[in-house]
Amino acid sequence: MNRTTRPCRAGCSDDGCTNSYHLGLTTKDFVLLEFPTHPNPTLSEPPVVYVEGFTGALYLDRPDEIDQYRAAWAEIRAVALSERQTRELVLTIAKEYEE
Repeated sequence: MNRTTRPCRAGCSDDGCTNSYHLGLTTKDFVLLEFPTHPNPTLSEPPVVYVEGFTGALYLDRPDEIDQYRAAWAEIRAVALSERQTRELVLTIAKEYEE
């Protein structure tokens, strides 16, 4: 599992925010579970989205729901910092708190 961060300015340009809509800004935390295809097709598992809430959790498995979360995942990845950039950002912020 890789952890990366999304910069706060996602969806913004240097001269101010645009009116573009970004799915990553509206989705809550989620886990998209995709499983490898089994040689016996009857044993293959479909993808599932796990969403944890305040009073419980949801397991979403309808194709339209999966597609929406795949779209959100693609948009989040498009603006996320790389692992190296994420480490550098975290270290920079940690140093600011040491001062």
